[in-house]
Amino acid sequence: MGPLFGEAGEPDPPPFPEKPVPDEPTVQPPKPAPDILPPKDPPGRNPGREVDYPSPDLPKRPEVIPPAN
Repeated sequence: MGPLFGEAGEPDPPPFPEKPVPDEPTVQPPKPAPDILPPKDPPGRNPGREVDYPSPDLPKRPEVIPPAN
């Protein structure tokens, strides 16, 4: 039977093999942002933005509200 933990024997191999450390960084530098910004959403199409005008997708509200029966 071989040696148990803590007994004399061959030393344990290293848990991870040694890897050569590269001299140059492997992380790519960030790309520069484009000079032209993307176009903004047309009015009334962005539900996350508060607007003070009705959306063109909604039906128009009648000028006179009929009385409730």
